[in-house]
Amino acid sequence: MRQEIEAQGQPFWVEMDGDYLNENEIIVCDLIETNASLNGIFDNSLLSDKVTAETLLQLLDKGTVKATKQ
Repeated sequence: MRQEIEAQGQPFWVEMDGDYLNENEIIVCDLIETNASLNGIFDNSLLSDKVTAETLLQLLDKGTVKATKQ
């Protein structure tokens, strides 16, 4: 899963447009606000790596989180 996320690019940022977020999505968005790098997101997440990765992919698919292609 991590390779799929890395392929999207880095750093990450949150672009909200009034979408409802579940608890895990809020946690990951908060992490992104303070840690734009993938390592920072995983290192500081209280969620498991698997849940963090799944949630980040969901947010990328929804367009709530954007990544900069390098």
